Formats: sequence, C-alpha cells, structure tokens
Amino acid sequence: MKCQNPARNDKKRGPQYSGLPGSARAWHGKLRSRTDNMENLYLGPVLPANEVRTIGREELQRKLGGGALKLVMCRPEREFQTTRISGSIHFETRDEMLAGLKRDDEVVLYCTNADCLASQVVYRFLVEHGYANVRRYAGGLVDWEDAGLPLEGTSVTSPRVH
Repeated sequence: MKCQNPARNDKKRGPQYSGLPGSARAWHGKLRSRTDNMENLYLGPVLPANEVRTIGREELQRKLGGGALKLVMCRPEREFQTTRISGSIHFETRDEMLAGLKRDDEVVLYCTNADCLASQVVYRFLVEHGYANVRRYAGGLVDWEDAGLPLEGTSVTSPRVH
C-alpha cells in the first residue's frame, strides 16, 4: 500500500518539499497548516530525564487526598474520556493549559507509562512558561492501574473502593 503523503512516495526527493509537484506541495501545506493550528501539546522537545522532577505513586496518592494538586493527563481527549486517574483534568491546547493553571499551582503531569513522552513535552512547555511547581508521574496510567487505584472514564466498569 502506498503512503498517502506524496512526498514520502518520492524516493528521489525525500523531504525536499520544494522540489515536489504543485499538488504535493499544496497537500503538504494544508497538512502543516492543519497541524500548526492544532497546537499539539504532546509534540515537541523534552528535557533530559535528570532535569525532570518526578513524583512517586504513594506520594501522588497522598497529595490527591489533600485536594490542592492539579493532576493533568497528557494524552488526547479521546483517551482522557476513556480512562484516567480519578480527579484528573485535561487541556486540548497550550492556550487552554496556560489559562487553566496558575504559575504557583502544584501540577503533576502523567500519560500512559514511563516510555510515553507526552508528559515530558508538556513538562518542558510549562517550565519554559514560568511554572516552577511541576512534576511528572512517570509510571502513568499503567502503574496506577496495576496498583489497583481508582480510575474513571467510559471504559471503567466500576470504581474501585479503597
């Protein structure tokens, strides 16, 4: 099956989009415009792992009981609706996130698991915008679920009681 992107099918030109036929340049321009407008929170550079402040499952669980923490799931909306750690919030765009979080809020970011980079991308974004009290829950949704802790969402059959 051929790739839908004409630029990827042209082995001679590869990523040299300026040499593409007009229709391929137009296709690439539309795609770029569409993705730029999405302001994808989950794409971008990350900080080295030793520069990312983290929080463990037990400490996160204790802090969630206090209520002052902002727990942000860094995955697309459809995943947030399906399964998330109880009490999580979600943002669609960078502007939404900056408007919804105060710079002095205690913020914990998470995504699916330790290998998922989405929370690391958002971590860097927030730090670069002056948020100093940000941490990453690296274990993410998988670690939380494996520990049998409360989840919510459309795919959760019944809330667990602890």
